[in-house]
Order: sequence, then C-alpha cells, then structure tokens
Amino acid sequence: MKNKYLLYSALFLLSMSSCEDKLDADRYFGDRMTIEKVFADRDYSERWLSDAYSHLVGVNADVSSKGFTMYCFADDMYFGDRDDKYKKWKNGEYDEGWEQGPWGECYTGIYQASVFIHNIDCNTKFTEEERADYKAQARFVRAYYYWLLLRKYGPIPIMPDEGMDFTQEYEDLAVARSSYDEVANFIASEMQIAAKDLPLERGPLAIARPTRGAALAARAKVLLYAASPINNPHPSDTEKFSDMVNFDGKHLIAQEYDETKWARAAAAALDVMELPGNQANGKRYDLYHLGRRTSGSVGYPVTIEPYKDGDFSEHTWPDGWQDIDPFESYRSLFDGEVSASDNYELIFTRGQNQSSEGVDIMVVHQLPTSATGWNTHGLTQKMCDAYYMNDGSDCPGKDLEIGGANGTVRETGFVDETNQENYPELGEHRIGVSLQYVQREPRFYASVAYNGSTWFLLNESNDANRNQQVFYYRGMGNGYNNNNAFWLRTGIGVKKFVHPYDTHENRDMGRIRRKAEPDLIRNFG
Repeated sequence: MKNKYLLYSALFLLSMSSCEDKLDADRYFGDRMTIEKVFADRDYSERWLSDAYSHLVGVNADVSSKGFTMYCFADDMYFGDRDDKYKKWKNGEYDEGWEQGPWGECYTGIYQASVFIHNIDCNTKFTEEERADYKAQARFVRAYYYWLLLRKYGPIPIMPDEGMDFTQEYEDLAVARSSYDEVANFIASEMQIAAKDLPLERGPLAIARPTRGAALAARAKVLLYAASPINNPHPSDTEKFSDMVNFDGKHLIAQEYDETKWARAAAAALDVMELPGNQANGKRYDLYHLGRRTSGSVGYPVTIEPYKDGDFSEHTWPDGWQDIDPFESYRSLFDGEVSASDNYELIFTRGQNQSSEGVDIMVVHQLPTSATGWNTHGLTQKMCDAYYMNDGSDCPGKDLEIGGANGTVRETGFVDETNQENYPELGEHRIGVSLQYVQREPRFYASVAYNGSTWFLLNESNDANRNQQVFYYRGMGNGYNNNNAFWLRTGIGVKKFVHPYDTHENRDMGRIRRKAEPDLIRNFG
C-alpha cells in the first residue's frame, strides 16, 4: 500500500499579523475554562461527558435515513434518489476524500472521552459510585467509536491513551494503523473493563446510557466479526487481503485461521445471555413477544395461525408460539409502537437524538406515492428470497441464477378468486399477488412491500388511501412514474419501520411518529 500511515490530529491555528500589538491576545483568554476547573465542577463535568456522547449521532447513527448514514443500508437496498451520495457509495465510485464525517466525529469523541476518563476521579462533587459509573460510560463510548471506525474503515490507528502534543513535528504525530485483530482485542478489553462498573439496568430517563449488557454485547459482536471468514480465513480461502500491509510489511488482516476466535465470540455472547434479570426466563433480556389477537381491525389483523409443526405450534411461550402473535411481536419493535424502556429485547439505543435524517425521514422515503410518500427505497428479489417460508424452509427458487435452492423452482401464477381463501396471511386484498409471496414467515409481511401488498395508513384523510393495495408495476397511479425519481426501480418496497398510523399527507412531518433507533445491538438469545 502506498499510504504509510493514517493520521489523526487536532491542530488549532491562530492567524497572527506582523504587528506586535496584535500578538498580545491574553486579554481574550482571561476567563477561559481550564481542565482543572472543568473537572472540579459537577455540571461542567457532566457537560463534558455529554459532548463525548454527542458524536454518536448524525453521521455515526447506526439506524437513520441515508442523508447522514448510507452505511445502514445493505447492498440489496435499491434507491431512486440522491444519486450524488448513495449511488456513489453503492457503486464504489467514491475516493479517499469522500464522506469523511464519521472519521473526524469518531476521533473527536475518542479525545473527549479520553480526557474525561483521565480527569473525572479528581471531581469530589460526585460520589465514588457516580465517578465509577461515569468513567465506565466514557470508556464504553470511546470503545464504541473505535468499533464504528473498525466497521467502516477496517484497521485503524489506536490513539495513545495519554493523548498527544499537537505542537510536535508531523512525523512525531503520525500513528500507524493497528491490525484488525489488535483493534478488535482493544475494543473487547475496554468493553470488559467498562462492564464492571456499569449497572445492569437504567431507568427510562437514562435509557440512552450504556448498561453492563451493552458493553458485553458490543464486546461479543466485535469478537464475532473478528472470527468471521474475512478476518479469520481458512487455508482454502482465496481472498486473504495479503496485500493490506503497513510500510514495514506487517499484515493488517489475519492470514491464518484461528479456531479460538470462534470460542471467544461464543463465550462473550453467553456472558450477555446469562445476565440475571426480571424476565420470565430469569435473565436480563428476552425476545419481545405479544399475545395472540383473536379479534382484529384494519391495520391490526387477527393473529395468523402459525405453521403446525407438531412441536412449537403445540406449546405456549417460551416453549412454543401457540399463544403469541409472531407478526405483531416483530413489527412493533421497529415501527415505534414499543418504547425503548418497555422493550426487554433492546440492549443499547441512542434514543430519539437524531435531529434530522432519522427513522421518520426514512419512513417518508418508503411510503408509496399514493400516500404522498417519496417511494424511493426498494428491495431486490434476492433480499425477498432471503426470508423463509412459514415452515422454515427456503423460498422455492432461491438463488435461481445458480441453479436454485435444492433444485426448486420459483412459484408461478397469482392469487385469484378460486384460491384466495388459502392465503389469509396476505390480508384483505389478495387478488393479483404472485404466489411466490404467499405462506412466508411473519417477518416477511412486517418488512416487505411486495407487489400487490396492502399498506395500512390509518391517518390518511382519504378513505381510499387508508387500506390500499399497491401494485408497483401498474402505471403512474400505482407506484410507477418514470417522469421523476419517485418510483421503485425493483418494484418491491419496504414496510419495516412503518407504523399503521404513519402518513406523509400534505408533507406534514408531524404525523410521522418519532422513532427511537430500535436495534443497534439486539438480543443474543
């Protein structure tokens, strides 16, 4: 590689003229706050920690609309707008100078957290327990910034814990990149240290602050990535990133397989799963679930009878699904129906801290044009095929371009008057739907706006728009419009995150529910 180092440093430049009287700037800094004063005061110390948190939003949000964070969209997410950014990222048309916001924001947050860690013990206005908790929060935040950087950029520099003197020469400030494993192990170690002083639970007003589970779950996820094939290649693997080296020839990505990486990741995940708590299973976390709905209404249908497998279908939760609603249990986690404090599956969230380009803006991009949405986020057939059938088997015809899944062939034909009673999972509007979209798992119907699916938009003033079947392939009035950007190129939309009472009628953003980021770290069970 041509680049010898990746460097981060904060340089503050003061423009000065040659006039001697203008060099006397002391009068401007007589009341400036020193580090010692900051950490002698309770309020200022808390503000410093808040600033360390503040860089987690915006370009560093894990779940948001693509104006800030394109990285939360998979390669199989197709788009119909913002060619200047999302298209460049998706098609690999970017260069080294493109979208560097996360880099600077993360390292600024790392600096702020490091200063806090090294100085908070001097503050006698806090109790010993408060200082320990605050320091652990800062340690978590710092490690999480490194995790964000590692995910987005690969091997990165780990900054000296004691800080750096920005008045030094350039070469003295340069920090070489650590290897992927070195960064992953550093993050895992920091999360483990933080977990010792973080509480098991926090109240609703502190829901966006990390807990012990958040630190241990982040550690498990980091170790899982380090154990994955890209970073832990088998001898037969052809892509080992052997050319990714430092100037001295040091490999930045592992070149040899290490079975113990999987063992470490599994043990770390078990640490999260075994945390004690008040859930029915005696643990801190559990899969969120809602009871069966025996009577329904528009937007909230009766529970669809789960697949009769002779096992789970015959038992109540948690041993089976006989008494729960799998569809609503999943949908409500993402559409804003369940608050973060009531979601016992949620491990860590930033809350509703996104000032713009949040989940609400993403929902507007997903709503169909007939509901005055922007209709620009589409899924590919490959993503649809990734969802299972209701009996847990693969979708027939999956990976058809490489021979099909187990030699199966994609379903043909459509729902009509003669067979519509066989497919209650499609809802009231079934006629015209492709048979490849019937009898799928509940997550599919909560997430995928397949061609001919029903949108429940109960806040629409026009009755015709409240419970509408949208065919993306049928003319301008039904999801297709080639005169502007607002149509789905794949003909398959996105329902995930959309609540039945969401609408963008008259471009009124107030009627889109504000949603907390729902699943930055999900249940490991």
